Amino acid sequence: MASYLRGTRSEKKAKFARFCFDVADHNPLHLGISKSCSAQFFGDRLSNFAVASMRLENERSREGEGKRPALFVCLRILDDEVVRRSVTITQVVELPDVIPLYATDTFHEHYNIPYEEDVYIYPVKAFPFTKVVYGAKTKRCYEWAKNRVFSTGLLVSVCQQRVLARLHDSFLAPVIPVLSQDEAYSLQLYEELLTLECEPTMQGVISVNTAVIITDLSANVDKLPHVPLSRFLGVEERQLASSPNQPAPAGVDPQELLVTELMEKKSEMICLRPLLVPKFSTIQVAGNNQNIKESLCEKGCQIFVKRSAIRRLGVPNGSWVVISVSDFAPKVQTAKTLPPEQAESHNGTHVEDVDTSKESVTQSENVVQDTTAIEMPKPKVHICQIIVHDDQQNRSATNSGIHAPFLHPKEDLVLNTEEVALSPILWFNLHHHPAPLIQPDTCVYVRHLTTSSSLIWLPEKRNWIQYPTISCEKPIPADSFKPPSASNIHLALVKSSTYPITSYFDEAIKKYFKTTRLVSEGDLICLTTKEFPEYIQNTGDGYESRTPIVYYKITKILPAKPHAISYLASLHTNVFQSGATSSFIPATADVFLSNRLHPVWRSPLPLGLVKYISDVEDIIWPFIKRSPECERLAASLLLVGPVGCGKSTVVRAMCRLLNIHCYIVNCYNLLADTSAATEAKINNAFFKANIASPCIFLMRNIQALAKDRDGEEEDPRVIASLRETITSNATCKGGKEWPLVVIATTPNVRNVPADLQSCFLHQVEMLSPTEVERKQLLQALCEDIPTAFDVDFDHIAKRTAGTVLGDLSALVSHTLRAAHKRIVSACSLGSELSISEEHDLCDAGIQIHQSDFGIALDEMQAAHADTIGAPKRSNMMLSNSKIICDS
Repeated sequence: MASYLRGTRSEKKAKFARFCFDVADHNPLHLGISKSCSAQFFGDRLSNFAVASMRLENERSREGEGKRPALFVCLRILDDEVVRRSVTITQVVELPDVIPLYATDTFHEHYNIPYEEDVYIYPVKAFPFTKVVYGAKTKRCYEWAKNRVFSTGLLVSVCQQRVLARLHDSFLAPVIPVLSQDEAYSLQLYEELLTLECEPTMQGVISVNTAVIITDLSANVDKLPHVPLSRFLGVEERQLASSPNQPAPAGVDPQELLVTELMEKKSEMICLRPLLVPKFSTIQVAGNNQNIKESLCEKGCQIFVKRSAIRRLGVPNGSWVVISVSDFAPKVQTAKTLPPEQAESHNGTHVEDVDTSKESVTQSENVVQDTTAIEMPKPKVHICQIIVHDDQQNRSATNSGIHAPFLHPKEDLVLNTEEVALSPILWFNLHHHPAPLIQPDTCVYVRHLTTSSSLIWLPEKRNWIQYPTISCEKPIPADSFKPPSASNIHLALVKSSTYPITSYFDEAIKKYFKTTRLVSEGDLICLTTKEFPEYIQNTGDGYESRTPIVYYKITKILPAKPHAISYLASLHTNVFQSGATSSFIPATADVFLSNRLHPVWRSPLPLGLVKYISDVEDIIWPFIKRSPECERLAASLLLVGPVGCGKSTVVRAMCRLLNIHCYIVNCYNLLADTSAATEAKINNAFFKANIASPCIFLMRNIQALAKDRDGEEEDPRVIASLRETITSNATCKGGKEWPLVVIATTPNVRNVPADLQSCFLHQVEMLSPTEVERKQLLQALCEDIPTAFDVDFDHIAKRTAGTVLGDLSALVSHTLRAAHKRIVSACSLGSELSISEEHDLCDAGIQIHQSDFGIALDEMQAAHADTIGAPKRSNMMLSNSKIICDS
């Protein structure tokens, strides 16, 4: 009996092997397995075909990204004697507990799976379809598929063996002998028959009860959307690790090959636009480029550029480079501004060639002497490993939208010639703060370690100055350069509202430095506490996150080396925690480390709320950067909007944009028996917010503090105390070092007395979303949910007039429950699904349809009608009502 019937999963490691199949009787998208391995894996089977689920090795270790569909494969059971006769062709090295899978080159190319990739397979129950829709890409294929011979052959094949089908894939049935009687038959027709729709799952088998529909797509074949089949393996980011377009010849080092392709005229420095990658998994997969030699650089300290950019820089792939950031860009030449004769040989954007002659150096030294009286922060520079990331296309500006330069989580890492991709933590450590997360006009300067002095842009003098770094004569590859090792590192715990400042995270620090890290003095490091449940008890109930991201600031590195930029730290480095400090933080680190970027709740720019985020940012940014004109004003804001419209979501997104902490309290929890006790709670809340500064102090339901505990009369003592507390804590006067912004929310401004409204300098009102905004919010809420092609968000947005973000979120939840009921009823056949069958159902992949949204809308509207006492909509047909009227 198969293992899935016993409720357990017998997962086995497998390796691919080439096999010479008979082209006439084998579907190239099927895999082969020996009969002996099949007996150990599936048990004794009467059929010559079996269905198994396949996952890649990196997909098994993926954390934090939810359950993904697996790839169902059809395994053809081969006789052991046939396999032994073909052993010279397969060239398989038998290993214990490893199952050889015999595949064709067509299989690897079709699913974008490398031949040397390790996979894991296990038996799976493929549920039968109720309906399958195939589309013929050519007229010839359509005439063949609608023939009676095709339907007869498919019916015979279904009765004899399991016929697999997959959404957006080719015809996966075995080679049917009956079809060979048709003169128009050829195996090429299998590839021209595309699966357009299948119910109730995305992968399954065709049964005798399945309705098979054939449609003609020959006129619209160019309009078909491209859906990569690699998503069934959870490898949408496989293109991120794409190697250069031209593979390296055998026996040639890819780094040396790139050196031979370098242009004769090189730039000491290039200027690129930053593109922030929100998830660590994207950086991790992109860093696993097989053309890069293994180095001591961690994945977070790697930057990715196009091949044209690394050619202009004149360094091999995988070399160490120095990067810095400046808001004042030097004169830049692009292909649009160059003369026509030079535009063809120019790729992207770069800094003009730097004159390193003696006269230029002398002028630069004079610039340094002239600017001694000007106090300027030292430019922050970092050492990174530069990696080529080539692809066949450029990312259009319309795809990135308002998220630019923040890469959308569902977009592949596709770079333009003038862009550089880097992590948000590295981006944070390159800035002097306060600095916002998204800076469209900021450039990243990349230079190689080849000169004894590098050039730094001096904004006051609008010129370049010499800044000493590392002395060498040739570009430094990653495997020949080693930054100095740090013996002692002193860390200061960054004060935050998500964890107590008295906590010790020794185990998290130890795990962090198990990987060799590249650190610089003044950097912030981010530690995840997800794997340490003992920290949950320390956080308590008063903290928003049970597994927070812990921030440490590197205050000192010993021994200090002259002109050293970065140091290597490992388990052999002594780490000391020296007190606590206040600092800005990379607020997107929780998303980056957990690989969970929800497009609404954890995004710095949630769709549908962008205009309110922009308004709030314009108001509070002068207070964050401590503008002199705001010194005597209180940084306070009253945010008004209906319940569930997204007021707290806007504030959280603002904290991510401005790299500051967020401390949230519900004012109903601040109420006490007496006015004095309420004042004490308010002062205690402000004390905690001041500890976490720079911080936004979000006071939800501020109208609760306007009334006494019984909610009958106003409490002037509490209102006066709150006004005084806001004025004393939210102003910049008195030498206060870190800013504190107070934002209060209320559903109705009429419930807030005038005396309490006067506590806030600004007021922003959030209205119910428009139809366009509702569509954007629905698309964002359903971004991580597989939706069918029949889902019309425009129609749903029209039917949800008057709803807010909370209502739309509830609608999506009801839709998922409706889809769950539909799928379970179609697959269970009157009995409950076992746990193993539920896992197999998730591996098969499910989709929500327009009908699921319709059911959810009807349920919510009926519940709302019952709440307000409105009559329900009559389901009487028009013909019946006419008969009643006539009678």
